Amino acid sequence: MDSEENTRDGRSLHRRMQRAHIGNFAPIASFDWHWPTEIDRPRMEAALQLRFVKPGDNIVLQGPHGLGKTTL
Repeated sequence: MDSEENTRDGRSLHRRMQRAHIGNFAPIASFDWHWPTEIDRPRMEAALQLRFVKPGDNIVLQGPHGLGKTTL
């Protein structure tokens, strides 16, 4: 039963990822920080430390399309 449940969970996740149109995840080390130049790299790297999670704070990325918000 555990095997069947794991298989179903895997298929369910795969199906939801396809429907969400989310591509493969890439490591942040591969992000091109040279473009766009509008991204505040030190601030973004501080956010990636995830210190906002424990106090329950939020981070909102806003800006025009094509800046890499989804990738980040």
